[in-house]
Amino acid sequence: MDQRELRGLRTYALYCIVAAALLAVVFLFYFSRTKQNIQEQAEAQLTEVTRQYANAIKADMRGNIQTVEALAHVFGELGQGNPETIIPLITGAVGTLRLKRMGFVTLDGMAHTTDGLTFDARDRLYFKRALTASPTVAILLVDKTDNTPINVYVSPIVHKGKVLGALFATVQTDAFIMSIDDRLFNGSGQVLVTNNQGHILFRGRGPIQLARYNNIAELIPTGAPAATGNDISDTFGSGGLFRYDGSPYYMAHSKLEITSTDWHIFSIVPEDTLTANVGTIQREVLYLMLFFIGLSMVFLWLVLRMQGRQAKRLRRAKQFLETVIENIPGGFFRYSNDEKQEFDYISEGFLKLLGHTRASFREAYGNRFDNLVHPEDRKRVLDSINSQIKHSDYDTVEYRVTKADGRILWLFDKAQLVRDENGRSWFYVIVMDITSLRNTQQELKISEERYRILTELSERIIFEHDLVTRCSYFSPRFKEKFGYDPAVDSASGSLSEYCIHAVDRPLYRRFVTQILSGHSAPAELRFLKQPSGFLWCRVQAVAIFDESGQPVRLVGEIADIDAEKRDTERLRMKAQLDPLTGLYNASSARKRIEASLQQLPSVGMHVLMVIDVNHFKQINDTCGHLTGDHALIETARRLSSMLNEGDIAGRIGGDEFIALFRDVPSRDALEKRIDELRRGLSFPLPDGLSMSASIGIAAFPNDAADYTGLFRLADASMYADKRHRDEDEMKGN
Repeated sequence: MDQRELRGLRTYALYCIVAAALLAVVFLFYFSRTKQNIQEQAEAQLTEVTRQYANAIKADMRGNIQTVEALAHVFGELGQGNPETIIPLITGAVGTLRLKRMGFVTLDGMAHTTDGLTFDARDRLYFKRALTASPTVAILLVDKTDNTPINVYVSPIVHKGKVLGALFATVQTDAFIMSIDDRLFNGSGQVLVTNNQGHILFRGRGPIQLARYNNIAELIPTGAPAATGNDISDTFGSGGLFRYDGSPYYMAHSKLEITSTDWHIFSIVPEDTLTANVGTIQREVLYLMLFFIGLSMVFLWLVLRMQGRQAKRLRRAKQFLETVIENIPGGFFRYSNDEKQEFDYISEGFLKLLGHTRASFREAYGNRFDNLVHPEDRKRVLDSINSQIKHSDYDTVEYRVTKADGRILWLFDKAQLVRDENGRSWFYVIVMDITSLRNTQQELKISEERYRILTELSERIIFEHDLVTRCSYFSPRFKEKFGYDPAVDSASGSLSEYCIHAVDRPLYRRFVTQILSGHSAPAELRFLKQPSGFLWCRVQAVAIFDESGQPVRLVGEIADIDAEKRDTERLRMKAQLDPLTGLYNASSARKRIEASLQQLPSVGMHVLMVIDVNHFKQINDTCGHLTGDHALIETARRLSSMLNEGDIAGRIGGDEFIALFRDVPSRDALEKRIDELRRGLSFPLPDGLSMSASIGIAAFPNDAADYTGLFRLADASMYADKRHRDEDEMKGN
């Protein structure tokens, strides 16, 4: 064993001894603190659980009184003070709210309950307080029906400032203990509830029964002061330690302020339960410490052994680094960060890229970095480097250089500023030839400019959306045509549906879904304009998918077809209208009425009317056909003016009209509208003549369930009306 190995062995032994000593000290200190910390944490947990139990009981009681107050408020708003009315209404709430019973006390003091009891409550304090319009809680009363302790929640029923009676609810007092989980620390604990004097009111379900005690004051924690007065809060504080049957227990205490007489919650757990895990944890820590001592020894041995190999690895690393540098695509060089900017190292790969030898390189560029950069790029590059290194030790630039044969190369320059042991700073630079990339970018720029010009010249709106980067493009024509910038839904890559007319949005969503699934079909939609209106447009788009079949880009166009659609709509409407009156023609009127009859009235009935102009032939013969036509036009105008939204009117013959009144609520309302219609369709004509109409009606669904049946009945009714009118005129003559 040589001297170097001996020194290494001594160092190793010393390291092991120091490490073992430090770990032993840490372990002993940890042992001394473990039990105390665990015990403190367990006590804190016990105290917090006790506080939560108190909050649970308080919340339960608060919920009960709020429920009674809410019901009393409802009855007060309704002005109900009659037990025959109130008792049936609250009977169902007893089971739902988990109450023992509910009841109502009248002003004469008689109480009526949901389980059929009646008793005199005039001497009850809670009733007396309720008469003053004050809600109250009566705690630990005795139910005389079964001698069990109960709580009573009472609230007055007040109507317009006057007390009508009192609503009350009864709850088993020990029901509170069922609302909390007192299975402390895996079922080893117990919960007690006492009054302000320490009397145990009820006990939890835990195994510690404390059967010999009826007052918690008999279990005063070790070292606690004697109780003063009747209040036990000062005696117990937040808890402490006491002994029962020779065994130590921990007690946690929380005060429950619920009425003028407070309650107290006590949680009790055996001491060994709180500290049960201390020994286990200490043993596990000891094993862990021993493991770390052994691991540290092994680690130190490995470190000392590795030191012997470090020099060899450094030599290999240096050789590998030099090989990598020489084979970097592009090249590597280092130059000084000072005014001279001298090259200190230049890789062979960089010299080959420029077509220089080391001598010709130094001669061509003066061995300076700034001379390497093309004169037109020099100022930009140097300014960019100086700006970047103000914020970090890295910079990235692109510039041109002139090769030995005079050709131009574009280089990508990635550099790091490094300071050596002497404080001198150097730029370590990797460069790559990006000439082909720059040429491609230039061609792409020209192509994009050409595309932009064609887009601006086109009347159609061109759009693209990248589903990966969430970037979108819409040609400027969009804003010119619609008056706002387009909003894009980033998830689907499509226009936000808020750009689309509300009626067309379901169609638009289906259109987008089809595109993203690989199907392309045009959609005709109404695009909203600003500040108002819309334009009909035809939208076409295709999705571009990646290798995995996921859509990555949407490309499409929006064409304005508004004039075409509106012309088509005008022709369609013209085909449906009567050319003289502008009402629906017979065919269109029938189709629309039949469509309306597919749904039952929302109220009342639909009414079909057949209207015939009286003595129209006499008007034509006396006044001429032009006057007759004007009379029909005026009749149609007056008929249209008396229609409600959703009503339908049409001309079905020379002087015959049809109309549908929708959702007529009653026969009286129908007669009123028919009278108004008769008066509206009566007006004077030249030569002493006058217009009037005979009207026949049929109601849906009462009279008939389809158009044919309704029309037949209404037509017959119209002719009957005409006969009656003719008879009346003959009698008048």
